[in-house]
Amino acid sequence: MRLLLFILILGLAMFSNPKFSQHQEAVRTEIRNQTNEKTQDNLASKLGQLINRGASQLALETLMTYDNYFLASTTRIQTANQDQVLSVGIFGQVWVLPNELTF
Repeated sequence: MRLLLFILILGLAMFSNPKFSQHQEAVRTEIRNQTNEKTQDNLASKLGQLINRGASQLALETLMTYDNYFLASTTRIQTANQDQVLSVGIFGQVWVLPNELTF
């Protein structure tokens, strides 16, 4: 009985492992939230937000690497010094690691 339950949980984890696009959207949303918190509501800041969104979109598409471990997944980005893990996903949920989102 326990073995069957264990196999079912493993199957659920494999089936619901988040895709790369889900990780990208989670990181993009976190970047947007951080940008909105730090800027004021004026024309210059709105323009800066648009530029930042475009730059973050480009970075997400070109610099992020998706690692699929079948039961879970991560995304990472190569910086000058090291690889930084940006997000972790399991059971259909993606968590962005807040301390790592500094690029």
